[in-house]
Amino acid sequence: MIWTVHCQLSSDDSPFNLFAKPTVDTELSGTFPTQFGEMVSLETLNLDDNRLKGEIPSHIGKMESLVNISLSLNSFSGTLTPQIAQADNIAEIRFCKS
Repeated sequence: MIWTVHCQLSSDDSPFNLFAKPTVDTELSGTFPTQFGEMVSLETLNLDDNRLKGEIPSHIGKMESLVNISLSLNSFSGTLTPQIAQADNIAEIRFCKS
């Protein structure tokens, strides 16, 4: 599998953005990757149009730099946890057709 990952990085430890999209007709599948919770400087998380399923882990609401989350076109279940819905830093959450 080949992935195109677009990152905006800077040398001054400011937040960065991550957009992961496959370059072939292959997608992320399985449950939400818990490793994303360890990216403390992540500002934008876009995992649109994959085959992710299960519940969205509440720990992403604790990612202090995260401002935008887009998880559209996946197969998530359950409800949005209060830790995510009430996080002060998150300005936009997109779950269209998830």
